[in-house]
Amino acid sequence: MDIKTLIQLLADRKQLRARERWTRERLEQYQAQALRALRDYTYALSLFYQQFHKGLYDAPLQDLSVLTKGMVMDHFDNLVTDRTLHPEEVRAFMANQ
Repeated sequence: MDIKTLIQLLADRKQLRARERWTRERLEQYQAQALRALRDYTYALSLFYQQFHKGLYDAPLQDLSVLTKGMVMDHFDNLVTDRTLHPEEVRAFMANQ
């Protein structure tokens, strides 16, 4: 392990250890902020999600439709937020792991 990786690992550990003492309220606040950031990012960059969850931008997760594997494969190019990714490239990458 190189020194740069070790320093990053120690910094990450310090941050995670601090979170162990969070109150339930603080944890729920963090989760809500992280979910909002994820949804903002996804809705901004995924054409699929812009339609799939149209009108449900602020809906609770339990109110959203379930996304199946078949739907992912059928709509892959519009679902991903990185337009350089394509299913055949993902399959090739996974085959080499």
